[in-house]
Amino acid sequence: MVTCSAPIDRVFIVVGQLVVGYDGLEPRRDAVFIDRQPTAVRCVADGGYPAPDMTLHLAGRDATNAFSFSQRLQFADDDDDDDDMGGDRPPRELRRLRYITERRHDAIQLTVKDDGKTIDCVATVAGLTSNKTSASIVVHCEFLFTFPLIHSFIQKHL
Repeated sequence: MVTCSAPIDRVFIVVGQLVVGYDGLEPRRDAVFIDRQPTAVRCVADGGYPAPDMTLHLAGRDATNAFSFSQRLQFADDDDDDDDMGGDRPPRELRRLRYITERRHDAIQLTVKDDGKTIDCVATVAGLTSNKTSASIVVHCEFLFTFPLIHSFIQKHL
């Protein structure tokens, strides 16, 4: 029996709308959060056969099961992934398929205690080396000043 497998092309982490970790290109960016503010986080693997398994560690904790899991098949040229032979797409019957595997959470809330830790995303195709990408977590404090507080401060210092 012959078993076929194919490696994962790339793994990346998206925080909000910004790609913060990418296993193939630099520069890596910090994953920036605001203290206790819900933020969308996605870990995405592009490629791999059979479709990869994916785990996610957030601030040193296994958060895999807190993230929803999805996989879909997509034509490899749907994002203008032209080949190097003149840029023409092959006939539709010869197009390649690839898996897009994702773990997603739409409202992660980190605190300043998580600052300096990492997000680690690992995608694995059975029988092949795992692909891992990481991003450093930066958590900013959010200071809220209400008008009565500002008014009181101004009266005391003027």
